[in-house]
Amino acid sequence: MRDGLPLPAPDVIRAHVEDACGHLWNGALDAVAALPIPQVRPHPISGPLRLVEVALPDWSGPIGVDGVLLVPAEFGGSWESVDWWTAAFVLLECWHERAWEHDHGPVHSYSNRLPGWDQRAWQRAWVNRIANFLGCWANVPRSPATANVLLSHDVDAVSKTVPIRLKQGAMRAAVRWRGRRPPGQGRGGLRFAFGRDDWNCVDDVLSLERTHAVPAKFHVFADPRRRSPTRWLMDPGYRLDSDAGRALIDRLVGAGATIGLHPSFDSWNDSALLAAQRHWLEEHTGNPVHSVRQHWLRFSWAQTWAAQSAAGLRHDSTLMFNDRAGFRNSAALTWRPWDHVRSARHGIEATPCCFMDSHQYDYDGLAAESGPRLTAAAVIAECTAVGGAMELLWHPHSLSADYGWRPGFVDLVEALA
Repeated sequence: MRDGLPLPAPDVIRAHVEDACGHLWNGALDAVAALPIPQVRPHPISGPLRLVEVALPDWSGPIGVDGVLLVPAEFGGSWESVDWWTAAFVLLECWHERAWEHDHGPVHSYSNRLPGWDQRAWQRAWVNRIANFLGCWANVPRSPATANVLLSHDVDAVSKTVPIRLKQGAMRAAVRWRGRRPPGQGRGGLRFAFGRDDWNCVDDVLSLERTHAVPAKFHVFADPRRRSPTRWLMDPGYRLDSDAGRALIDRLVGAGATIGLHPSFDSWNDSALLAAQRHWLEEHTGNPVHSVRQHWLRFSWAQTWAAQSAAGLRHDSTLMFNDRAGFRNSAALTWRPWDHVRSARHGIEATPCCFMDSHQYDYDGLAAESGPRLTAAAVIAECTAVGGAMELLWHPHSLSADYGWRPGFVDLVEALA
């Protein structure tokens, strides 16, 4: 497919964008659907993604950024000549990334594996802004700007295991060696690797969230298999049938927390494995499990959502980058993604996760490029401005003294409150 990834038919594209963005139009879908938007049928899409500016009319107000919206270069022109439906679809579904994956394999969740990409795509929720522009064009009254922002946690550790000492100790040593250790990084490599700090910080997280009345979701690791050497190194070190695992579930269930699945490193394309891990978590919590976020953000456009859907999962928040904050699909929406293999919508809903703790600390300290780095405040402000939905991720064990990230979490909880 090195000639590119073909797009669905225009009527399919429009129906899909209407389904994803229709809630932004206050029930006036027919008025937006009647807009005189031209159809542009480009050649099949191939990467890298490049964006062009489209100047907006004065009557659009503050919907754009500095008076413009960005669209894929294949759809540029005057605002009257842009195929807004297809431009929004291509961004929302990361069509260039999908074509890149078909030719080169999954990048999983590392933006630095997408050479030549226009990084402005990740700075704003351009799809929401396009939808809001269409609503303005159709004279749809806008509701006051609100956002649906959910704080979530991946419980990667409840104690300080040897694999974590090795991986995180090496990262901190690398940060110090590069001389780019940011404030709040916590202990360096040797002290991190050999210290005895307590990483069982779930109670602290629950207490802070209860104090500020901030609801959150906890993704818990669940895998009934015996450990292999690879899983020993890559997966969390606790088991649900251990004393630590049972204590974790008791605390979360007792607090009334929402619990989702944090599956194993090797599960991203395996529906049977995902189903087995979901069932094991349900057995230990006594409650149905519907939501998921993949461990290490392992993700394939062609396989992961299909595998999760087949495993009976109904909501995913894997869509983000490991190495930078921002809007991977230029959107802050909960929607049913398109399955380009089956040419139909997936059975699962997805919400992008736009910021996590390591964006603020680890990856900013190790970043090689000098491009702009988004903060939690910036992604929350963008999501609010466009009436969007997104998740934020903070790992509970990073409240330990080894990490030194607790003040950042307190700031985030206070901002959400």
